[in-house]
Amino acid sequence: KKVHTMDPHATGGVILGFHEYTANMLKQMYDTHAVNTTFIALAFGKVTPSVGLIESPLYDTVNRFWKEAQTCYRVLHHKCLVHTNNTAQQVWVSLLEVMPLTDEPSQIRSHFRTIGYPIINDPEALQQQQQQQQQQ
Repeated sequence: KKVHTMDPHATGGVILGFHEYTANMLKQMYDTHAVNTTFIALAFGKVTPSVGLIESPLYDTVNRFWKEAQTCYRVLHHKCLVHTNNTAQQVWVSLLEVMPLTDEPSQIRSHFRTIGYPIINDPEALQQQQQQQQQQ
C-alpha cells in the first residue's frame, strides 16, 4: 500500500507498506510529520541567504482556498556555469537541501519560483521564461 505521493517532476524514494497495519502506521507518521522529508534540488541563480525559511501561502485548486506553507532550505554549493551560444554567458546555479515543513503539492517549486530562484526543470518557470524571450 502506498504511504505517500511524490510530485511528478521529482525523483527519489517512495515509501511502501507491504502489510496494511504497517502502511497505516507509516502513513500516520508521515501525515503528522514524525518523519522528516529532505530533498536535494538544483535552482537557477545564486540563492541568498544561504539558509532560509520561505513562508508563502499556496492555492489549493481542489478545495479552492489558500493554505499556509513553509519550506526551509540550506545552500550546499554555488556553481557558475558558462553557456556558449555564440556568446559566452555565465549562469549561476545553486545546489540546495530543502526541507518542507508543510506538505502541499508543488510546494518546493512554487516557493523557489516565488523568491526568484526557480528549480531547474520547473515546467511553469520554463514556460514563463519562454514567454519572456518571445516578447523580446
